[in-house]
Amino acid sequence: SANTLLSKAGQINIIPTSELPPPAPFENAAVKELPKNYALDQAYPSPFNPTATINYQLPEDSKVRIVIYNILGSVVATLTDEVQPAGYKSVSWNASSVASGIYFYTLDAASVADHGKSFTQVKKMLLLK
Repeated sequence: SANTLLSKAGQINIIPTSELPPPAPFENAAVKELPKNYALDQAYPSPFNPTATINYQLPEDSKVRIVIYNILGSVVATLTDEVQPAGYKSVSWNASSVASGIYFYTLDAASVADHGKSFTQVKKMLLLK
């Protein structure tokens, strides 16, 4: 009897059942809500060196353009210039090739579906090297 128990100890006994496996991890999860309005957040960290992150929100699919300007109003960099899907977004700027100082960044966004709906905002950030 002891030999019988030892011989069955390493075996797996599969019992047929009508039970279904659990759902995939995000299959029934609530869909993440989209932002209700356009928004441009303050770049962080501030002051920064050499990389700053800029977060923004798009309530619908939009043509998005984010541009960095120096204190004289000259374009220093264009971070994005494309159509993007609605949602919470982020872009980084590596300023290792420019001088310390105050820079301005703009978000220009225009709805793809409703051409009359657009958003523009300007914020400033400080680069210290």
